[in-house]
Amino acid sequence: MSDISVIEINDDADKIEVDKIEVDKNDDKIFTFDNELHNGKPITRIEISPNEKYLITYSKKDCSIVGWNVKDIDKVQLKFDQTVKIKKDGKYEIKNLCVSDDKKLAYINYDSHVYKINIIDMNNKDKKIALSFDTKVDPIYCTFNLKGEFILYSEVGTYFECHYIIWIYSTKTKNNKWEYKEIKYCWNSKYKKFQLYFDEPIDESTDEQTKFVFGILNERVWKSKFYENMSKTKVIECETYKHLNVHSFNPYMDTVSTLFQQNTYVCKNKLTESIENLIKWEIYGDEKIIRLEVFKKINTEWELISTRIENHPCASHCYDGGLIASSLFNNNDIVILIRFGILIYTFSENNKSISLNYFYFKNVYYFSDCKKIFSESTLPLPNYDSFRLNGWVSDVKNNKSSLLKYGVELLTFAIKEHKLELIDDIYKKCMTYFKEDPMNNKSFLSIITSAMPLLDEYYPEYILKYSSETNMIIDVSFYSIGHKNKNFHLYSFFQSPQIANLSKSLLWTKYYYKFYKLYRTTKKTNLFILLIIYYAIQVLILLLTLPLYLATFYILSKYNFINDIYASDVFSIAYFLAVEIFKDFQKDIITTPTITFMIPYINFVNYSKDYNWFLELIRPQPSPFTKTINRNIYKTWNGEALINFKWNAYGKYYYAMIWILFMALLGCFTAAATIPKQYINEEVRQQLFIVSIIFGFIHLILEIRQFFYNITKWFYNFWNIFGK
Repeated sequence: MSDISVIEINDDADKIEVDKIEVDKNDDKIFTFDNELHNGKPITRIEISPNEKYLITYSKKDCSIVGWNVKDIDKVQLKFDQTVKIKKDGKYEIKNLCVSDDKKLAYINYDSHVYKINIIDMNNKDKKIALSFDTKVDPIYCTFNLKGEFILYSEVGTYFECHYIIWIYSTKTKNNKWEYKEIKYCWNSKYKKFQLYFDEPIDESTDEQTKFVFGILNERVWKSKFYENMSKTKVIECETYKHLNVHSFNPYMDTVSTLFQQNTYVCKNKLTESIENLIKWEIYGDEKIIRLEVFKKINTEWELISTRIENHPCASHCYDGGLIASSLFNNNDIVILIRFGILIYTFSENNKSISLNYFYFKNVYYFSDCKKIFSESTLPLPNYDSFRLNGWVSDVKNNKSSLLKYGVELLTFAIKEHKLELIDDIYKKCMTYFKEDPMNNKSFLSIITSAMPLLDEYYPEYILKYSSETNMIIDVSFYSIGHKNKNFHLYSFFQSPQIANLSKSLLWTKYYYKFYKLYRTTKKTNLFILLIIYYAIQVLILLLTLPLYLATFYILSKYNFINDIYASDVFSIAYFLAVEIFKDFQKDIITTPTITFMIPYINFVNYSKDYNWFLELIRPQPSPFTKTINRNIYKTWNGEALINFKWNAYGKYYYAMIWILFMALLGCFTAAATIPKQYINEEVRQQLFIVSIIFGFIHLILEIRQFFYNITKWFYNFWNIFGK
């Protein structure tokens, strides 16, 4: 998962609402590239490689791309690498471009009424690289992932319909070509025109943890501070250009690790940090409070512009101030290592305030534990005791992005500590954010649904309240009536963009790609007669084996061993044509008018991020769905639809498997124990007993899983005495 975040203004935007961001022209951290490299023409777009090692700038008017080495993002000026000139033509337009860490440049351009993909090796005199599949592929979007693989999202036209295909290529060049590794098929008519963002974190905000940005302003590339109002869901003012990308970096973890490594853990009463003689922080600590002061240099004097006092949660244990070390970023963030944990503060120059962005409670003298906790690439989520710091609770609750990131942990803390006012505030804020923008703020509902097991245990009235307020929510901004041939009162389904892995059909695709090219090249030669004879033989075989042929191709198609991307012979065309005829026949079936609603239980049925299939065999890992038994959920249509979905997706298969195993155990044991010797020999009887023992152990494992899942509940269940 990348730490890069992109904010983009698209070409087809009819109206743009902007947040104006002031850039201090006197800030020596603002820099612009030498526009002479683009012959004085404005820079209209920038892109950076996945691991932030290489950056490119693009000028539409100059038709040039310039590469820059990104080795130290704290430096003002990046190092120029090389320039790539592209075709100069009024009709030639670049739609999308990307670059890899090893300087492979890819861009999609509009040329002669079609979109084309171009790949250039900037390390090898701009040598062009081809893709192993380039016929009938209309590129839409391309990028490189963190593994260095090239990903192409494209539209592929077939004889029957257009498919949206994701091609994943290895970037190891062979004969000036990249060979594909995986093929994925994206479908769902509602999302066919969606934009793909690979390696993009969808559940993390970038406001706190990513602070350095590159952008385009006044025809120049600039580097500036990441302000709170530069939200991921908004766009930045851009009056001249159709494209504006902002790339952000995560600098916290390196600094935190350095603080742990370099300090001797001696407590101090005062820490001072300043940056470039412009902003100065002074931190004071005693046995009760931490006081932070921010100064700004005006002329030659330091002027106090902001103060914050923190009443820390363990005053009686922090003698001598408890301050250990600190480190300041050039974006006005400061990391403080204190005896009871790590704090990260941000100073906002706009409203002259200090806010707490992150706090993790931990006795830092347990060095080995701290080193393990902070060894990951991202900061760990705040632990339970972190929220005993009142100032941290207030900042999380009142900051939208912090609430989205840490809201589940905060609500869990509030419920267990029985802080009724805090529970009510979090609930109201989540519902308010959701009602303001139901389509984009669905994630706030997951804060409530993730804590439902605790709410069910301590405050079940909130579940009734939630079920009432979220009943019958449509999934679009307007009502629309669809038609489905389902006879259920409620039909639940998964509506996000769905992706099928077609990698099992790689050999099929490669064969038919070559066959398709052969068909096109031999169409006007004598070899075309041989193709006609080949097709005639296929027709004869097909007619003789029609039922077997249809059954075989159906199974292969269902499990993605074949596809119709390059279908070009009788076998493939006949089957996929039959499928299309069947679909047309289904359209004539009388359907029922339906309205689609959203089930508001976000992340309610999800398994843990730390899910382990081996532990699942021993002790089932529950989700909020399995831990919450509350009638108020299942009295509504939402609850009924949720049960229907879980039953159709998983439940009926699980219980069918258990029933079949039990019937097999019953049959084998009954046959071995009751059939007289004259009807069954001893060897068969022994085999039936062995099979019965195996099935018995399987059922014993299932019973052991139930026992370990909830020991108390298992003992309280009366029927377990009889071996239920």
